[in-house]
Amino acid sequence: MYNLFFNTAYFGIERFDMLKRTAHVFIVNCTIGMLLPVLSGTAMARKPNPVYTEMTEVVKEALEREVGTNPEIKNVRGQISPEYGSKYSYDEGSIGRKLTAEQWRESQAWQALAGYNTAKQARHHDIDSMVWCTLRGGGNSGTYMKPLIDFDDHMKLAYYTYKSTLGKYYAASKGVDVAYGPADKITPVIVAIGDERVVDLTIRCIDEQGKVASTKKFTGVKIPPGRPIVELEAFRPEIKSQGYYGVTFVVTEKGKVLGRTFELKYFSNDKSANGDTDFIGETSVFDTDERVKFLSHYAKQACRFFKNPNLDKKVVTDADVAAALKKIKPQPLPEVRKRLVLNSGWKHLAYRAGEATADEKRLATWLANGISIRDEQLVITRDNSEILKTFDSQDWRFFLQWKVISVAGKTAKFTLAGGKTSIVTIGIDGRGNVTAAGTKAGRIKPGTAGELKLEVDLQYNQFSLYVDGERTIYAGAIDAANEVTSFSISGAAGLVVDDIRGTGYDPAEDIRNGIFEISTFIDEDFAVTPDVDSWQLASYDDSKWATGGKLPLVVGSERNKGRDIYLRRTVSVPQFQQAFLNVDALDPGGEIFINGKCVAKLNRRPVRLDVTGFLKKGSNLIAVKVNHVADRFYREDGHTSKDLYYGWFAGRMSLDLTGAVHIDDVFAYTEKIDDPAIVKVTVEASNKGAEVFEGEAVIRLLPWYPSESATAVVVERVAVKLDATKTTIISKNVSVPKPLLWDYEHPNLYKVTVTLVDRSGKPQDDYVVTTGIRTISEEGGTFRINGKEQVLNGATWMQFLAPFDKTTTWHRCCPKQWIVKGILMIRAMEGNTLRIHQPSCAYSDPRFAEIGDQLGIMYIWVPTGWSRKQWTSENRNPDGSKMSLDESVEEFVVDIRQVRNSPSIVMWEIFNEGVGKKARDSLFEAFYPAIHKADPSRFIMPLKAYFRDEPMVVKGYQLATLGYGKKWKALRDKPLGGLGKYEKSRKYGMYAVEFAEVVGQDNWDLVKCKPWYKVHSYEWGPVIYKIECTVDGKDMELLITEEGRIISRK
Repeated sequence: MYNLFFNTAYFGIERFDMLKRTAHVFIVNCTIGMLLPVLSGTAMARKPNPVYTEMTEVVKEALEREVGTNPEIKNVRGQISPEYGSKYSYDEGSIGRKLTAEQWRESQAWQALAGYNTAKQARHHDIDSMVWCTLRGGGNSGTYMKPLIDFDDHMKLAYYTYKSTLGKYYAASKGVDVAYGPADKITPVIVAIGDERVVDLTIRCIDEQGKVASTKKFTGVKIPPGRPIVELEAFRPEIKSQGYYGVTFVVTEKGKVLGRTFELKYFSNDKSANGDTDFIGETSVFDTDERVKFLSHYAKQACRFFKNPNLDKKVVTDADVAAALKKIKPQPLPEVRKRLVLNSGWKHLAYRAGEATADEKRLATWLANGISIRDEQLVITRDNSEILKTFDSQDWRFFLQWKVISVAGKTAKFTLAGGKTSIVTIGIDGRGNVTAAGTKAGRIKPGTAGELKLEVDLQYNQFSLYVDGERTIYAGAIDAANEVTSFSISGAAGLVVDDIRGTGYDPAEDIRNGIFEISTFIDEDFAVTPDVDSWQLASYDDSKWATGGKLPLVVGSERNKGRDIYLRRTVSVPQFQQAFLNVDALDPGGEIFINGKCVAKLNRRPVRLDVTGFLKKGSNLIAVKVNHVADRFYREDGHTSKDLYYGWFAGRMSLDLTGAVHIDDVFAYTEKIDDPAIVKVTVEASNKGAEVFEGEAVIRLLPWYPSESATAVVVERVAVKLDATKTTIISKNVSVPKPLLWDYEHPNLYKVTVTLVDRSGKPQDDYVVTTGIRTISEEGGTFRINGKEQVLNGATWMQFLAPFDKTTTWHRCCPKQWIVKGILMIRAMEGNTLRIHQPSCAYSDPRFAEIGDQLGIMYIWVPTGWSRKQWTSENRNPDGSKMSLDESVEEFVVDIRQVRNSPSIVMWEIFNEGVGKKARDSLFEAFYPAIHKADPSRFIMPLKAYFRDEPMVVKGYQLATLGYGKKWKALRDKPLGGLGKYEKSRKYGMYAVEFAEVVGQDNWDLVKCKPWYKVHSYEWGPVIYKIECTVDGKDMELLITEEGRIISRK
């Protein structure tokens, strides 16, 4: 309890039983004037497990709007509670009540049922794109419930049911009835994409015990080419008793399974079930309890059908990723110009101002009798020595990890405690056996470095232990405790400890943005960080820097806030005339030095720097600094973490050595795919010399992926004249005989080389890109690739990648393993499309394009600077200043030019949502002409639910038929969203780039001790404020949402 006086108002806050995460109650007594519930910035004393805090500004504003500006207000009480939130949760609207954490299976069943029927209706109404709103968990600090795959890669039930609608051939029942009365029949439909086929269909009804109750077969069904929907004869299954039946549809061709689909139907003997039967609404035959029972049966039978009874299987294995990585070829190198790839061999350091001095002071606090620091490690020098380290109180969830080298024949002990109370103790015996809370937990060989990691949850009194990365204890019990405040180390002489790191989590006041606060409470490597004075000079001693750095190199998270990245490496350069340094990005900005001189100060855009005047023949020192992300540079946008220090990084680099006459850029795209195909090749070439250059540009196309050939399939020559100190654009339509077309199933790539030769035929320079021969179009209002009808099916890539301690660091620039994993996840569910969608600020990462070209995926792509929300106020320069509109357009174009040769990119997305109506037209008119000029070959989606009838502009929108708590009836009334002019036509397709928006809880049994375990996310029930007060002598009760919408007043 604490007091705050403001005029004559007294504010009190009472907290109840925080270990059970119940509500806060806010009590405000006002005697005169307008209610002003403003709390100061004075810090409160920490309490166990805070869940909700002060009433927000939106509530105050809503109350002011409701009661006016000068009423007399007395006896005001405000409450935020899951009791109120649950009433207005997504579940409440679509099911009838909130499902509890213990009903996570039913919750996943609802997501699967709703998502499947939404997809089924969309496909039956000829949709052109279904991109599930999020592929995998991680958003909202891991609590986001809409993804198909959880944060640790486990498939949710909706993954399977959505997958079944993405296949090229699948069957389902027509309509969306959930119950069949005695007069109802099943009308099967087969939905297809592709070539003409003859297939068989087997439909089975499976009873609650898993036995086949009825079978119906259709043989020799002819499927025409394209995107047909074939309706078959309706039939009544031979069901003897009413109940819940799984209805399975299996499409085969000559015995080979082409598609498997699951539905659950309730067969009733009651005539009231005849005709339309919605899950909820006027035609529903269920009450709320029966709906939940239906979901229970759905979960049980669907899990059995999809052979994942515990919903604990992962979609992609590490072995799958490793195998795919082996297939990825590095980009081909030029043969005339000399390209030095600079992506490895960097020494690197992360440093914040004054860190060296701070390190020395901190390390002194570890020293004691029997304890020393040697070789940047903590060493016990006397038997039976102990050191106790205190830290900020951890009163909810946290992890602590450390490295240890134990001594053979001697024991070691590590204890977490709150005050004088031991919470959990980790022991290592003389043979290296590890125990925790009396339980055996693995082994670390004495004399060998090992790592221990504890995840502790004080809310549920449990912990997990990892030994060398392997979880050896899961959700072990600990005694109830309010806090942990210390870590002690004890053992014999020779015990070594290093790299102690702990991060704590604390429930935040807002369940929409961030969910919980994140703070590193201990971070000790027992080293003094080297100072960086004169770091860019050859004379600087970098012997204590880390070695072997590979680009891109990323640093991030609140743990590293304020730390800039410093990189150094030498490169040996042969004789040259011109030199250019290619940099993917220094993000958010930085500096490059060569041989001690500053070459440039950069922002986050890809750049090609003329470094001719800075390099010399022989050894050269390249030094790079990347500026850290400043406080509040990135902002919360509804799906972010509270840790907004998204990774800052140095992107890939290379050095090109050329002559005075050289090529600056090559762009190749397909104009038509007949035999021969026509590929338009545009070359930008420059002459830095003092004389006119005359010669030829020789254009060659060679097969490159998956099979590479040294023989060109076509060679074209174009006469070139380059005036001194000038740049020229050269274009040529190249005919390619018998083209190997690119699509996501056949990712055929060509190497395009352009060589400048002089009049004598001597090569002067060359430039190499890879591309695919493919077209995209929407003839007849249908999406087509290479003229064939297709559907863009897949999910949105929102980053926030595992493990949790890397989520912030990797959010904008992740390891390529994660790029591969994301593509494999999409392909594993029969998808073909990945929509890039990074909350706060995207990064146009060329590695995605290069890998997607080869593995086969279609991207809806966003350039750097794209923001999920409120674009016009979010796009900022690295120094934090607002970016001008011209600068933003230029940034988009620069990014597009970098990746526009990639066939995997089929659509540019300019904005997402949150752009005000007044700004939409002017923004479109600024961006569209520039983007279309830079790349006339791809679709452009300006904004969800915004369309302009211009070349290559498409209709993108959000299709959330049952999302946000909507009723089942919407599936019948508005199967494509009911957007009026955005409905299907014979001229334009319909692209649901954000699809479904239905939620399913995680399998909580898999994530115990994780910070998001059973945490209340906004989909599970928004924050609802109940305000009770006396206004002008009358009692009033208001229910107000977190957005400030008044739900009720009485």
